[in-house]
Amino acid sequence: MYTIAKWLGRGISTIISIALIIVVWTKWPWIIVKVLDFNLAGVKLACGLLPADYGAMAEAAIRLGFSIDVALLLLGVNALIKGVFALPPKLFHR
Repeated sequence: MYTIAKWLGRGISTIISIALIIVVWTKWPWIIVKVLDFNLAGVKLACGLLPADYGAMAEAAIRLGFSIDVALLLLGVNALIKGVFALPPKLFHR
């Protein structure tokens, strides 16, 4: 039973995350651009720790379409949604 609840929680948070990304993308697209720029800077920093050829190859693969920046965006929003789920209900009642 715990496994079913766990999978339902993951599914619901993923659906809410995708919906939130779509809403933000239609209303405030500059936020998505800033987050993707931040994600790319983090990936470039991580690739900078690799030897020169490997770092360039990893960055080229990301830019060619492995879409790791979009995956990081979904991961970040999903973490935000799960954080909201983890807040105690007393916080929302007055």
